[in-house]
Amino acid sequence: MKAMRLFPVITCFLFLPGAAERTAFSTNSAVRLLKPIPTESRTQADIIARWKQAKPTFTGNPYLELPSLAPPHSPGKLDPDFLNDGLKMLNFIRYLAGIPDAVTLDASLNETCQSACVLMAATRKIAHAIGKPANMSASFHTKAAVGLRRSNLRYAGKPITLDRAVRDWTDDSDRSNIDRLGHRSGILTYLMRKTGFGMAGQYSAVDVRDYEVSGAVTWPEHHEFMCWPAAGYFPVQMMHRGTAWKITLRFNFDPVSKPFSKYSLTLKRMNDGRIWKFSEGDTKYTRDGNYISSYVGPVFIFRPDASFTCNPGDIYEVSLKGLELKPGEHAEIRYQVKLFSLPE
Repeated sequence: MKAMRLFPVITCFLFLPGAAERTAFSTNSAVRLLKPIPTESRTQADIIARWKQAKPTFTGNPYLELPSLAPPHSPGKLDPDFLNDGLKMLNFIRYLAGIPDAVTLDASLNETCQSACVLMAATRKIAHAIGKPANMSASFHTKAAVGLRRSNLRYAGKPITLDRAVRDWTDDSDRSNIDRLGHRSGILTYLMRKTGFGMAGQYSAVDVRDYEVSGAVTWPEHHEFMCWPAAGYFPVQMMHRGTAWKITLRFNFDPVSKPFSKYSLTLKRMNDGRIWKFSEGDTKYTRDGNYISSYVGPVFIFRPDASFTCNPGDIYEVSLKGLELKPGEHAEIRYQVKLFSLPE
């Protein structure tokens, strides 16, 4: 595990989209403009209405039953309304991304996540595999180990709400995670149907491996790429100046094997014409500079330098050229992100 400045690194789970029939708008006879997941038609009013349903409302003690960190270890139980705040935020994030946003809570997944958090808190470790403490029963450890393996994990300096944890997992843009954004990929697993949450003190978890059971990882054929921030109107509250941008294509081609000189990736602020160009010189992370990487599969990750602004009214256009889906089949990506502010 690598150390994080604000919260620990947790390896997450990035699914690889499968190949599919390729259909897209044509810019000319040689290059096709790929279709994003359709979020561009949504209005600010649409997003605000959904936000009003998703805003956290819980106050008070999050525990109905306190977890026990000493023998006999027990997972405890979180208040259903506290859990629901986390679920509402997860579904709101998924709504913004334009993917299925009716994920439900599963009691058994809540219990495995709770057990995982107890194991982390009892050992003061955060990892996807933690050995059994001598004073912990084998049955409890087995359940906790399942939760560790299936979940995004988080440690904070103080206990936080689950909705805040979901937002942090989605951002995922610190030095230790920016090269893969694995937690974000877990939250945005395309056809997640069920999830569970856990919290024990400063440790929290969310299950992101529903697809292991459902097998539901295939995108619809007319969705050719996913992006975050999403195309169209997007709330400034869900990002910041250091947020990494990500494009995930559904096609099975691997940009890692090609130098970035093969691609042209730019970000343009339409308000004043300011352009950020990303190149092979930006692959080393620095605090204030441009950054670009590509993880396993058809993924591009980039972050503009510190001159980037994140204000209501800012409009950004992303352009990615040089894609070759197969020999002789060329494509490009172009979309705009229009920032606005959600009401308090």
